[in-house]
Amino acid sequence: MSKSANSALLLLSAALTARAHMVSMSTGEIRVEGTRARYEFRVPLYEVAHVTEPERTLLGSIDFSSGGRPARRVEGKCQRDTNENALICVAVYEFDAPVDVLHAVSSFHKATVSN
Repeated sequence: MSKSANSALLLLSAALTARAHMVSMSTGEIRVEGTRARYEFRVPLYEVAHVTEPERTLLGSIDFSSGGRPARRVEGKCQRDTNENALICVAVYEFDAPVDVLHAVSSFHKATVSN
């Protein structure tokens, strides 16, 4: 194979690899005060267009714990914001004791657009 053919093949391989990877533009923030925490996240609508029950599916895709004990979600709501082209979800959690170290386990990658 010629040098230019090898270069073209390498360039094509790099382009296909780069195109195959997508980075989520979602963001999330949790604020903890004593035994309560407020978690808010925003995810672009195109990443969750297929999700029919976001409160159950998305809020159920993250778990928080502290001191080896899981937090209990006591509130949770998601709403579409067409101005931001995003889904915004807010949830409130309660812990058995004041939070010392917060642990989070997320499976959002299973509920949103696969990469």
